[in-house]
Amino acid sequence: ARDGQRALQGEPSLSPHTLSASATRAVSGRRATDQVPLPQAESATSSSGRETGSAAASPVAAPALAAAPALAPAPVGAPVGRVIDGAFWIFVASQKGQLLALETQGEKPPRVRWSYQMPHEVLGAPALQPDAAAPLLFLGSKYGNLKALDARTGREVWQRMAGNWIDNTAAVGRLDGEDVVFVGSHDYHVYAFRAADGERLWRRRLPGEIYSAPCFFPWGDRLAVAVAAHNEHLYVLDARTGATLTAFFTGKPIWRVLSKGDTLWGSPAAFADGENSALVFGAYSDIVFTLPLSGAT
Repeated sequence: ARDGQRALQGEPSLSPHTLSASATRAVSGRRATDQVPLPQAESATSSSGRETGSAAASPVAAPALAAAPALAPAPVGAPVGRVIDGAFWIFVASQKGQLLALETQGEKPPRVRWSYQMPHEVLGAPALQPDAAAPLLFLGSKYGNLKALDARTGREVWQRMAGNWIDNTAAVGRLDGEDVVFVGSHDYHVYAFRAADGERLWRRRLPGEIYSAPCFFPWGDRLAVAVAAHNEHLYVLDARTGATLTAFFTGKPIWRVLSKGDTLWGSPAAFADGENSALVFGAYSDIVFTLPLSGAT
């Protein structure tokens, strides 16, 4: 939330969700470098290693008013949220890898339901299953792993490793009756995992490191995924197979040296309007592109 981001980080930011006024007052008025004490609640903190498919211990409930560790002083990413069990939950990760789940109800201050420590820096935002009754949350890090957590408890359900950083947000799409998680890595690959158990459905190598968040969208009778790579190209892949459907050259960057890993770079967005469907992308060539998908090959 704009107010929620300001409350946690001390700076304005855009978001589709908003905290209540009293929730904002509960944690606002602090700078990003200040430590923000938060009420302790159901905690599930873990920092599991590189073992694929490892699971963290179940969370241990604690008194709601007990003292809690302060929020790590670090930049905070974009929050995401959804209704769970009749309450609105907000999930936010800091660059130091701390992931928090906060529950809000009416005018009450937000309640920290659980926290989780990722093994390395996090730049992207959490991604949530949009419609699942027991939603999972997906988050990558510069350790190169993608973790799936139970959104209610913070319990680790599965993790998978890429060959390099995953420093942007994953995308979740519905494909053939099941949710699929798409993510790009600086190992030059785009991955598709089955959300329920982390089974890898496909992996596609591209000519450049993948720095953007994937964009999942319908394209005619297909479902597609768009990503941006460091070779100044935007790629559109078949969501079922990973096959490259089309690509666009987006131009050379307007400066000579790109500092990777310091901040998030641009990601494509899509709008579906029949023959007028297009991708929108702000490139480092100083150009915002509207790329028509009708007739693209």
